[in-house]
Amino acid sequence: MVTLYVHAAGNGGHGQEVTYGRDRTEAIARMNRALGMFVVEGIHTSIPLQQKVMHDPDFQAGVFDTNFIKRFMPAERKSKQLAAD
Repeated sequence: MVTLYVHAAGNGGHGQEVTYGRDRTEAIARMNRALGMFVVEGIHTSIPLQQKVMHDPDFQAGVFDTNFIKRFMPAERKSKQLAAD
């Protein structure tokens, strides 16, 4: 069994989505469906980012490291991050 956790935070509150599947592929498919059904109004969430991550071939294959999320950063944030490193 595979478990995927997604945390969506904003305005001091948070939500947590957990999906289970017989394997990684099934758990990711269920997470994609759940993320598509989320309705959050009045605040910005990280749901669009989480959906991009779920669709990423490397994430789906389980091939990623601590720098993985940087590929999803906007260009201006990437340049600031590189300057700080």
